[in-house]
Amino acid sequence: MKEQIETLIRLQQIETESERVRAELAVIPRKTEELENRLAAFETALTDAVAHHDTLRKTYRSSETDLQTNEAAIKKSRERLGTVKTNKEYQALIREIEDTKRRNARLEDEMLGLLDEIEAADGQRKEREGEMVQFREHIAAEKETLDAAGAALQEKLAGLDADRESVEKRMDPPILEQFRQVLKRVNGPAVVPVRGRICDGCNMNIPPQMRNELSRHDSLKFCPFCHRIMYWEEKVPE
Repeated sequence: MKEQIETLIRLQQIETESERVRAELAVIPRKTEELENRLAAFETALTDAVAHHDTLRKTYRSSETDLQTNEAAIKKSRERLGTVKTNKEYQALIREIEDTKRRNARLEDEMLGLLDEIEAADGQRKEREGEMVQFREHIAAEKETLDAAGAALQEKLAGLDADRESVEKRMDPPILEQFRQVLKRVNGPAVVPVRGRICDGCNMNIPPQMRNELSRHDSLKFCPFCHRIMYWEEKVPE
């Protein structure tokens, strides 16, 4: 029975390590998704920067068109000045020319401001594009590291599964079934040591008689409180 208990302890160690590896594996897809989300956010920021730059350029071209249209209107109005027959028509044309000149003056001021904005937006766009190249390389390297870590963990898990299968073959079927039932029922390890008189699974004091029985290693003992399989932890000589 002592050998079976020792085998149970080894089986629990494998199970604990497997749980740890599976937990690490479960994190990898989340980390990969986080990297992809960061890249998507960066790409969105770059797209916005390009769109802002394009919008400013379109606005500038539209203002150029308006300016040319207004200049043509001024020229046409000046040509008409020599053909008007009344003072009232003459004054109306003068006012129209002056109003158009004022609109053009405002347009030119706005276009000067737009040129500054376009220059700044163009610089920001180029900066974003340069950063994007580096950021994509960084994300690709991070994902490659995660993929490598995932592959190593999968390999380790496969090794643990092989170890589990080997250990289970050395166990009596009824004891193995008891272990599996406890493992399903409890949260955490199914096999725990007793240190002093305390069960390591629930931190409760076990009865003195049970502690004495544990030290004999002649049968399986279950904690009366958490119902885990217990074993007596031998003190290691210093």
